[in-house]
Amino acid sequence: MHIQAELQSKLCRLTGYNGQGKAPKIGLAVSGGPDSLALLWLMKKYYNGTICAATVDHGLRIEARQEAAHVAVICASQNITHNILHPETAISGNIQSKAREARYALLQKWALENDCDFLATAHHADDQLETIIMRLNRGSGVSGLASIRERNGNIIRPLLSFHKSDLIKVCEDADLPYIEDPSNDEDDYDRVRVRKWLAHINNVRVSNELETLFHSKMVQKSAQNLAHAEQALQYSAENLADLRLTKRDNIILLDAADLPYEYIRRLLLIALRQLSPDISPRGEAMDNLITSLKSNTISMIADIKCTPQNNNNGDSKLIWRLELAPPRRH
Repeated sequence: MHIQAELQSKLCRLTGYNGQGKAPKIGLAVSGGPDSLALLWLMKKYYNGTICAATVDHGLRIEARQEAAHVAVICASQNITHNILHPETAISGNIQSKAREARYALLQKWALENDCDFLATAHHADDQLETIIMRLNRGSGVSGLASIRERNGNIIRPLLSFHKSDLIKVCEDADLPYIEDPSNDEDDYDRVRVRKWLAHINNVRVSNELETLFHSKMVQKSAQNLAHAEQALQYSAENLADLRLTKRDNIILLDAADLPYEYIRRLLLIALRQLSPDISPRGEAMDNLITSLKSNTISMIADIKCTPQNNNNGDSKLIWRLELAPPRRH
């Protein structure tokens, strides 16, 4: 079975485990959909280490409790330890984004408490393609277009080379009843609209080339290449930070002279996070900040004041001063 060989090869590469000695313990994020149930079944069948599973019930849908219970029953039948996780506070605001943040926070906490070496999710090739198209439409750079990473810290995604149709077949062959999230049909979400557009394109089948484009593994290969480029850029930016960033108490000076734009952006982000570790500005916010600083305009981003230093020496230096703004007086 080609899935067995490919999955085992992926797990070896992602975890570093080559079959010798004790295998790492892997926690599985299982929602009850065909993707994650296929991951559960494949890991149980072909992985010779310890696995456990968790399902997150965000409390956003009435059906979620039954879906979590459905996963619990399947895990019990396979002698797999399973937990149902709930966020401590209600999800509000940007529902999809906040739910994702809560889900990963809950899963990471659960994995740590259960001594898991890795946390595996069931993202697949179709997810990857949808994400790339969405990010192209948002004007993403290298980092964004690297898209869904096969490994990000202790999070691994061993199914990225498989299509959803492959995973549905795994469930059907194993007689695993799966659940489809009704939100997958809600056109309010960008991902759903992209998914439906792709389904239409693939059904039209204008040419063999078009069909190959959306069914080959080349999209995943491109994402991997972009991920490698992202790693290289970030590695060199972090080394460059030693030369271009000067920290004095709670003030950071950034020397941005004669640097390519991408390095300026990355060094600026490194400096911002040194002052405020939780800051996560979007690409457009960073672009606006750089434009302001280059035009000698003082700017604020979150609680950080960014000031271009006046150049009175007639040289080519471009120094920006970053500091936490004093608390506002009430």
